[in-house]
Amino acid sequence: MDDEALSRFVDESMRHLGGSPGAFLSDDGVGQLSNQADEVGKQVLMAALRRGYYSTEPVAVGVDGKIDVEYGNKGQEISPVQQLTNSGYLSATVENRENPKQERYRMLRSFGALAGPLGDEIRALEDDEDVHSVSDISGGLDTNTDHFSPCAIDCWLKKRTTPRAGLPSLDASRWHLSARVFSERDYADIYAPLAKGHTRILCLEPGSFGDEIICSLTSLPCAVAGTGHVTYEALSYTWGDPTPKFAVKCNGRNLPVAHNLFQALQHLRHATDRRMLWVDAICINQNDTKEKNEQIPHMLDIYSCATKVVVWLGEESETSGLAIDSMKRLDKPLERKAVMYRVHESNCYEQLRAVCGAFHELLERPWFVRSWIRQELLAAKEVVVVCGRHSLSWYTLKRSAARLGHLRHKLSKESGVPISGPESTRQGLPISSLTRGWVNGQQLIGLIGNIRSIWYYHAGGLLELLMTSRNFEATDPRDKVYALLGLGRVPIQTYKQTDEAEHGTSTGAPRFPLDYSKPLTVVYQDTVKYFINRDRNLDILVLLLTTRNARSDVELPSWALDWRIPAVEIPITRHWDFITTKFAASGLHSKAELQDHNDKGILRCKGFPVDRIAAPLDFTTSVSGMLSLLYREDPETVPRTSDGADPAAVTDQATRLERTNFAQRFDPSEHNTRCFRTEHGRVCLAPAGARLGDDIAVLLGGKHLFVLRNAGRSGVYKTQGPCVLPVAMFGHMTKMLEDQGGEAGNLILI
Repeated sequence: MDDEALSRFVDESMRHLGGSPGAFLSDDGVGQLSNQADEVGKQVLMAALRRGYYSTEPVAVGVDGKIDVEYGNKGQEISPVQQLTNSGYLSATVENRENPKQERYRMLRSFGALAGPLGDEIRALEDDEDVHSVSDISGGLDTNTDHFSPCAIDCWLKKRTTPRAGLPSLDASRWHLSARVFSERDYADIYAPLAKGHTRILCLEPGSFGDEIICSLTSLPCAVAGTGHVTYEALSYTWGDPTPKFAVKCNGRNLPVAHNLFQALQHLRHATDRRMLWVDAICINQNDTKEKNEQIPHMLDIYSCATKVVVWLGEESETSGLAIDSMKRLDKPLERKAVMYRVHESNCYEQLRAVCGAFHELLERPWFVRSWIRQELLAAKEVVVVCGRHSLSWYTLKRSAARLGHLRHKLSKESGVPISGPESTRQGLPISSLTRGWVNGQQLIGLIGNIRSIWYYHAGGLLELLMTSRNFEATDPRDKVYALLGLGRVPIQTYKQTDEAEHGTSTGAPRFPLDYSKPLTVVYQDTVKYFINRDRNLDILVLLLTTRNARSDVELPSWALDWRIPAVEIPITRHWDFITTKFAASGLHSKAELQDHNDKGILRCKGFPVDRIAAPLDFTTSVSGMLSLLYREDPETVPRTSDGADPAAVTDQATRLERTNFAQRFDPSEHNTRCFRTEHGRVCLAPAGARLGDDIAVLLGGKHLFVLRNAGRSGVYKTQGPCVLPVAMFGHMTKMLEDQGGEAGNLILI
């Protein structure tokens, strides 16, 4: 794209960035921006676009779309009235009639010749246009129409689905492991050592349902898998109970497999032809940790080289056939309109109720919350979903999930009977986070994640993937992390690469130390240290508010995030305003200390205290509520005394804040942040577990302040989590220390 076309694109983008401040600004002028020089912003934006859409460096943009002209300054202080983003210019559409997805798609379409990652995204959007317009194909918006035509005699809902004839009886006892002779020697004969960079492909011999499963394994390089040497399909399934209960014949030996995989192989094998499959539980020797460490980094390549990914949801149930048949029918416009645009008879509504129930039961199957499926879907050339003898395409299934809420709404409105359950499966399942063709850095948690998320640019979106991983389950909780490394394109350090530099390679990108021999606590510590070393900041520690519970306090150091915490226990978006607001408590350009992965249980920091917790208050608030203390008098300035305090706010801050509409009565069963009075007479928002005497400290590389509790040794602390003390959030405390010739001290977090 030449500069003239780029300039037109910038002008188009900037025109769509006006409007009111974002959702986390108060109604009384908090965060309002003064006019900035559009030309400065335009030049920064053009430079960013020349570098490519997804960059490891953020572009600083105000919530109204104006470029943050202070971002490049070398000084420690920043303006407290602006936000940080790297792509708000494409997605901030607060006042536009188009929804964010439509706006972004239209803007990208107008520059289809753009090269690089942005051009790739444009083409991906064009390829998936029907998928990105679920509302257009769901028929849901028309369910409020009062003038439907009457139900016709050929209404699809009158045609009851006849169950298919049952499968031949499977005498599972014949293949039960207890009925077969098995020895550890069988493993050695089945699993010959793999050459470096190679994987195995399973050759499933033909047979009838109920026959013995006979297969063999062949080795080939991962780089050439599926390129003509051997074509194969990759299986995506849930292990369920991983205990081996059945035996298959592999390379002439008995190989134990779990129940769900045994059933999958019975259903998926062809009657007359061999079928080539990649199946993790068989193609990787699960008893060899060294081999697992070598194979995991190749998973994305293995799935991307497969001709298709076959999703196995499990055996048939009484309702699965109805669900899949109905999903296919509703994916046809005429069939869908016949259901959505008509007023039906009572027996039709009974059938529609059965269809909704069948949808929900199918979409509640364990596969949908399995951690590895995101990587498997991302890489797939094609996805086919199989349940027993029924199958359908992935997009048909995903569109059906989006339609479930519309179907329930129609049923409830017209039949007069309320329908229980979530409005759509998107509220009860993480299916909206399952995206084919996901691009590194693409947001998964909606518009706000794209506009102002502090982690958006971290490791190709890996931090956001980790957050959404709390919607998913893993048999091995280490896979909450390991299953996502390929998606973030994270360089992986296996056991053979330990001689490389601990904190980086020749390209300067830190490696993630993947090793299944490490205990869970070390893997979760490695995750925190990886992000700190990669980005040289403490952004990841802001998430301590949503990723710790009582079990975490026993098993993990105070600074380690616990990815096992399910989203139903602590919602992913709780305390989002801690994440999205641009702070720089330690200064705009300070860097966190490099971490040693061999330093188990220890996080090394530099920092200094600025205040101390004195007493709890009876209410809590939001970050916007705390910031309102700064702007009650003048939104353009932050008056300060020599010690950094706001003289107008030191007296009676708590009363002023409690009287605003930001404050809520503190409830320990509901809130995990609370307002506290500090020793200097200020009000702060801190973790609810903070107590008298805890330090409020600046940590270099930290956007937030942190509450630290002395662990009984000099310089050793346990962190309680991030803290908002308005007067100290914008870098001037760090500048004051620097001006006075002071230095941050060495701290150890345990």
